[in-house]
This record gives sequence, C-alpha cells and structure tokens, in this order.
Amino acid sequence: MRSARPLESFSATCNPDYATIDVMECSLTCFLLSVRPNKGLPVGPFDFLVSISGALASGESIPPSQIRVFGRIHEEVQALPYSLHLGAARKGEKLRGTVTLLSRVNRPFQVESIVPHSGETLVEVHNANSNQVELRITQLASGSGDRVEDINMVVRSNGDAPFEIRLPVSYYGLEIE
Repeated sequence: MRSARPLESFSATCNPDYATIDVMECSLTCFLLSVRPNKGLPVGPFDFLVSISGALASGESIPPSQIRVFGRIHEEVQALPYSLHLGAARKGEKLRGTVTLLSRVNRPFQVESIVPHSGETLVEVHNANSNQVELRITQLASGSGDRVEDINMVVRSNGDAPFEIRLPVSYYGLEIE
C-alpha cells in the first residue's frame, strides 16, 4: 500500500477464519500487506474482504476502506489437463487421450481408485512414480452430439485424508455411418 503523505500508523484486518494478515512498514509512505489464506479453507474458490485503516503523521485519520481478496484453493494433486476433449468420432470408434496426475508440492501420492461413469471408458495407468501418474484413457464413442463422461479418482497424499479428483472427458459423436 502506498500513501502520498507519510503515515503514522497502518493496519489491516480480516475475518480470522479466512486468513492471517501481516503488515510490514517499508517506509513512511509504503506498507507491504501479506495475506495468507488459512490451511483449513476448503478446496474451491474463496472471496473475503480485508479492512484497512491508518493515520497520517499529522495525526489525521485515514478513512477506513476495504480490499477484496479472492482466489482458489487447489488440491495437492491435480489432473493436467483439468478436462480432456477427445475430438469427434462415429459410434463404435475409439478415441484416446492422456492425462497426468501431478503433485503440486512434489510430495508422493497414491491413486486409490479410478471410477469411470461409463462402461465405455477405459483408464489405464501407463507410467507412475511417487509424485506423478500418467493415465491413458480410451473412450468408445456411443452416441451422437456433445458427450461428456466423468472419471472420478480417489487420491491420498502421504497418509493424509483421501480426496477426489473429477476429470470430465468429452467428445463429439458423429451421426455418419
């Protein structure tokens, strides 16, 4: 945060359920805010307000204001790509793609289960090491138009609680015989 005039004090607060805030004075006109989301926040988006206030060196109060902080908490392991589009195929043709499960923090993990939502989807573990798993996906085209099948995977990282990764797999079914 920068001020056109020297500050006597500066503070920032937020709901402690969301984050911890540290304020560091760089100079009389510059303060650095460090906002650290709490580890207990659930996976998914977050959005909260940080209230800031202060006083000028002359003793005059600065009107309080708020800063919006938003972002996303990710699981430790992610699928790359986040969704897989296999292209177009006629009914009965096979489409293939590859997805990599990767530790965002370079920690070992295990895939405990892989459950496609359709009998027309085959998932094979092709290449695996402690912090990366390559999956080969074969989809049998079974209908026409836009088609989406989910693959749900349960992953556990070094004794932590298991979590689920949902991978949407899509293709376009052609009506050409």
